[in-house]
Amino acid sequence: MKKLVLGLAISCAVFSVGALASGVGVVDMKAIFSQSSQVKEIKASLTKQFEPQKEKLQKMSTALQADVAKYQKNKEVMNKKELTALETSITKQETAFRDAQTQFQQDVFNAQNKSLEKFMNSVKASVKIVAEKNKLDLVIPSNDVLYTKGDKDITKAVMKDMK
Repeated sequence: MKKLVLGLAISCAVFSVGALASGVGVVDMKAIFSQSSQVKEIKASLTKQFEPQKEKLQKMSTALQADVAKYQKNKEVMNKKELTALETSITKQETAFRDAQTQFQQDVFNAQNKSLEKFMNSVKASVKIVAEKNKLDLVIPSNDVLYTKGDKDITKAVMKDMK
């Protein structure tokens, strides 16, 4: 009796694993990120959006470096008042530069995250459409899979749907 129950349990488990495997697809997320025209558009948009701030930071850095070089070159011949004024100016410039750089990094990070979230929502929507069309119960990233048959990869269909 125990052998019969155990045999039934094993056959049910094997059957359910086989049924699950037929409804599983994979998506190559690296390919989607590297080949998607949307990602290229996002990169171009972010570059265009933040180019003015980047140029401003470069100008601030150049001015700061020039003042530091001036200080190093002339500190022996400058009078005390000029030296103090230049040191104060350099300190203020360093603080302003660090603050601007921190703000720039935060702005870029936030914009990237917002764009990535929007893109991932688009990917998920396309995956859902393709999965439903192919009657898949589960779709997982291909980098998390050790082996799959070639017909389980729906990357091309997802990319086609995203266009």
